[in-house]
Amino acid sequence: MVQFTPIIDHDTKGLVPFGLAQVDDALAVINDEGTSFTGGTEMHVGDTRMLILTLDNLSDADANATLTLNVPDGIDVEVQAIGSVDEVELSRDVWLLRIRESLTEGKVRIIIESKDNVNPEYFEITGEIVQIIG
Repeated sequence: MVQFTPIIDHDTKGLVPFGLAQVDDALAVINDEGTSFTGGTEMHVGDTRMLILTLDNLSDADANATLTLNVPDGIDVEVQAIGSVDEVELSRDVWLLRIRESLTEGKVRIIIESKDNVNPEYFEITGEIVQIIG
């Protein structure tokens, strides 16, 4: 499991930066602005991995953002919001997130699962969170 804590336009709406923890079976990096990440792992048939985004909203208003994932063929993803974060899947690779006001440590799980016909292979998933202002 890899954990991230995201940043989204903290000067405008109070969401705070990505932090990162890594484990043995995956490698993940974030960009300098803390708005996007790349996670990589080797997958075999039946393997499941999880990335966890930890979202903080330090403002006194709900924040809305989009989570966009670039998912290669051979794996499927499922996004699950936990606690005071809501998610709606807009398309195969895009989710709308609502992060409640004054929230600390809301979670979004990104569950990665290999498809039944996948050969053992190294996969990378990239993701970006963009705050919707307005």
